[in-house]
Amino acid sequence: MDEHDHQHLDSHCQHQFLAQLLRGIAPDLSLSAARRFCQIDPTIKDRYDEVTCHQWRDLFSLWVNDLAAALAVCRPAILHRQVAWSKSLFGARNVAHADVVNALTALRDAVHREIPDDDRPLVADYISSTIAHLSQCPGCPPCELDPDCPKGTLALQYVVTVLEGDRRKASDLILGALHRGLPIRDIYLTVLLPAMQELGRMWERNEIDVAEEHFCTATTEMVLSQLYTHLPRAPHNGRTVVLAATEGNHHQIGVRMVADFFEMAGWRSVFLGANVPGHDLALAVADFNADVLAIAACLHAHLQSVQDAIAMVRSCPEARNARIIVGGRGFEGTDGLWADMGADALAMSPDDAVARAGELVTARA
Repeated sequence: MDEHDHQHLDSHCQHQFLAQLLRGIAPDLSLSAARRFCQIDPTIKDRYDEVTCHQWRDLFSLWVNDLAAALAVCRPAILHRQVAWSKSLFGARNVAHADVVNALTALRDAVHREIPDDDRPLVADYISSTIAHLSQCPGCPPCELDPDCPKGTLALQYVVTVLEGDRRKASDLILGALHRGLPIRDIYLTVLLPAMQELGRMWERNEIDVAEEHFCTATTEMVLSQLYTHLPRAPHNGRTVVLAATEGNHHQIGVRMVADFFEMAGWRSVFLGANVPGHDLALAVADFNADVLAIAACLHAHLQSVQDAIAMVRSCPEARNARIIVGGRGFEGTDGLWADMGADALAMSPDDAVARAGELVTARA
């Protein structure tokens, strides 16, 4: 091993050490950062009511985990993206850019008090580059649903219906489109998925609250269950895929849609749902003799649990031969991280997941 390799190994070990340390002290560190934030600007308590101050503490908790996630994989861009999202979220709630910068400074100061002196420059670099990145952020994107095309109109109608709190009407709207001949794959890709993305954007913009977002998600889960019995299925191809949102990821609509696309393509699709620990994923792959395991990460903070799950599966003799596909928004902007984790492929859409799985199984044969 030459000097460059030693330096790379030392840097990787430093990043891993810091990531594990931050996760271990995250609750206390978040509280310390919140207190430091109020010290930097004493007007904070006067300018924000109790609910918003509570949200600030929650934000620091998220940022500690985002910083740990970025350090674990040596990618500052992960912290950049997550803080940019926070800026957009808080901007819609009348939080000034300067307050976000002060919050990052408070986080840096709090972290510095808890880590070795030699590690402080690394954390300072991650946070300084994030502050610089903030000024380039465009903010929350506009609505992307197109009311001038039939499918865009249907997606908008679905959004309005679920926000009215009418589950039956939402169901009738989607099943009615199905009975009029709109293919299920189009309903998934051009109606339900864009509608859920728009609802997420509306929550980010403070146009809907958490209760409304939860109702919309629950309603969409119900509609997916109703559509399931109508899935067109190709003849069974003898292949099995296990799918799940990994531990810590409670968002399952996307991976559930992917499971249905596999069934439509002739696979036996074993959908495990959300928040599945790596040990149980390995058991499921072995129990169902799966050819492929598909794991979803909705947020960057879920990446560590994906990596842990892959390691768990690879260490299980009865599961290690399965091909592993990863995907989800948590992998956006992470370059080749999926390969570094030990996955066999990255897929960012249902069609892509099915295609990659087929290629992997065929190549192995």
